[in-house]
Amino acid sequence: CCCCCCCCCCQVADALSLQFRLPPPGVPLPLPRASQDVLGGCPCVDTLLLTSVWAVGVLRQLAQSAAYRGLVNLGIGSVGGAPVAGCSAADASRLGVIVTGMRGGVLLTEELLANGLPIDGISGSLVGGIPSSNPLAVPADPPIAPHNCGRTSIADVKEDEFTADLISFLSHRRGRYIDRSKFPDAVLNGMTLDLFSLYKEVVTRGGFRVGNGINWKGQVFGRMRNWTANNRQTGVGNSLKKHYANLLWEYEQAHPQDVVVDRCTLCGRGEEAGATDWIACDSCNSWVHFSCDKRPNLGTFDDYANAEQPRSYKCPNCARAEARAAGRGAAAAARAA
Repeated sequence: CCCCCCCCCCQVADALSLQFRLPPPGVPLPLPRASQDVLGGCPCVDTLLLTSVWAVGVLRQLAQSAAYRGLVNLGIGSVGGAPVAGCSAADASRLGVIVTGMRGGVLLTEELLANGLPIDGISGSLVGGIPSSNPLAVPADPPIAPHNCGRTSIADVKEDEFTADLISFLSHRRGRYIDRSKFPDAVLNGMTLDLFSLYKEVVTRGGFRVGNGINWKGQVFGRMRNWTANNRQTGVGNSLKKHYANLLWEYEQAHPQDVVVDRCTLCGRGEEAGATDWIACDSCNSWVHFSCDKRPNLGTFDDYANAEQPRSYKCPNCARAEARAAGRGAAAAARAA
């Protein structure tokens, strides 16, 4: 198999059970190589996959099917020298970002990802024609058709119905059966990932493309079953974004009606303003362009978008309301004294 560094080119041989073989002792690991015919030129390494004769035939047939996406999802680019036909341009782009850490010729460092710089500041990319502040939000190519599933609206849907619809969508999209009793297999803070709350919190804040405009740790994680008062886990914000990209981003694209697109409460404009520094108020959940908030001593957008230690943001309306309430409280205390 040809795997992209996580991706591989499989050379298959007969065996009684599925197994990957490392080179014998003293033989160096194969070096990555690239070909435009395999995963769009994503760097790959050769691996030897031992399995039964019938499985060899099945793997080769699946590699020839453009409709089967399971091999691509595993990072397998070719089988027995034949490229996997199910690899799209979006797959190649996504795997290229994962393997090389590069997007549009720019190295996506941890600092860059944490700062949430807009994609169009890096490579001129748009998500659905709208500027995105999330480098992980690579739109599907070709675009994902709406999932006409008849599911209840996101505001009213129950968790069981949502989970069943998500599993049905992913099973069809990825070409494999998903066991509901084992879904999802992702764990956060020692508990099974709460996909239902994660999805609802993100789509009601503008969707995945908003990226670091969402306070992933402070707003999203705090409303999930995975949250605990004594949580000490680090990297929560980045973990949530990666889980969302893997399990929910395609589903969101197929359900555009779920995404609540707000208008800035300060300037009254929405996406047409072109700003990507969206931030939600921690008190009322209304959205503003951070650049529209001209109050002094606010700091920078990065202070609030930091995935690990974000500052709490309160919009001008909520800040004024809190100040008035505090003033009334102080006056009442003074009268009582």
